[in-house]
Amino acid sequence: MTADTKPVLSLPAAQWNKAGAPHATTQTTMASYINYKLTPHIKHYSANKLNKSIYDALMAGNDDEAKHIAKSAYVYARSRMFDNGRF
Repeated sequence: MTADTKPVLSLPAAQWNKAGAPHATTQTTMASYINYKLTPHIKHYSANKLNKSIYDALMAGNDDEAKHIAKSAYVYARSRMFDNGRF
């Protein structure tokens, strides 16, 4: 980025690469935030319930149940992603 070029986004200088573009993580974060704001009708991912159920199954010594929970959550998330056209 040259001195006469103004960034469109107000990001700290450390978040711009040498070519004058935001770093990839910044771009991903901004895209995620924009998607979240543009799609309030879609339930966005929250892993709290999923993590608790996996944790409870592991603490009970039921490894197969924990594996089943993780696999079914993956299949559900993947199908939801393809159904919404977000891949």
